[in-house]
Amino acid sequence: MKKKYKVLSSYIIALLLLTSSANSQDEYIIEDNLLYSNDLITQVNFLFSNEKNNDNASLSPVYKASKGKSVNDEWIRKVVLGDINNKSERDNGYADFSTQSTNIIIGEKQEIVIHPGWTGTIYQESYCVWIDYNQDGDFEDANEQVVAVNKSKENFIKENFVVPATAKTGATRMRVSMKYTGLPSSDENFDFGEVEDYTVVITSQDLLGVKNPASEIISIYPNPSSNFINVNTNDSNIIVEIFSNSGVLLINSNENKIDISDLSKGVYTVKVILGENILYQKLTKI
Repeated sequence: MKKKYKVLSSYIIALLLLTSSANSQDEYIIEDNLLYSNDLITQVNFLFSNEKNNDNASLSPVYKASKGKSVNDEWIRKVVLGDINNKSERDNGYADFSTQSTNIIIGEKQEIVIHPGWTGTIYQESYCVWIDYNQDGDFEDANEQVVAVNKSKENFIKENFVVPATAKTGATRMRVSMKYTGLPSSDENFDFGEVEDYTVVITSQDLLGVKNPASEIISIYPNPSSNFINVNTNDSNIIVEIFSNSGVLLINSNENKIDISDLSKGVYTVKVILGENILYQKLTKI
């Protein structure tokens, strides 16, 4: 029987989960203002990690699990997309690389390269990639499957996709799946192959390569920084949002000077809204 808990407070939900049977096979996921989860400890940790003295704190989506049951013969050896250039060994059928991220740009062509790993025999591998464009916690919406390559024995596959205009800006999940023989689904547990999750930051401009008009009127400094960042504009009527690599909103401010001392060391995404101008920039906390 599926259990539902209304998201009134992270502490209340954690208490409800802890009083449930630890051996329960019930599935819980987040859906609107209801919580469902199939992993008791992970879900409790998730709730408290997103709670910062605020019972109304935003919760990140919980994605359905997917993995390969065996990586003895084949696995995902390397994934390349923008700033993501990740080489890995066999990771028990699933690897969470969501701390690795790159910007992808609405309306522009992106190129992803996936390399398989084999222990000996070269097998036919099928590949799928999904991006949660509307950030609703699944890969089931139109256009969210961006790659589908069936039964390839090539040493790598190289595919292009275009980020749709309807994509929601900000950090979101990308899932890469490689399955022996047929095409995998986004939540499938299959016999042979591997699944890896990453983060992509959907933007309207690629600040690393294409000149953004907003950058002429908005600047963020110092970067890297350990304590504060300054948002320099000609207008004090701004909104500044700072997101984690997993897409969690950590800071929302209307100030030009932002205290980031409580953030852990790492890379974050800063979104600055000034009227019709929007600036995205990576921030390194040291």
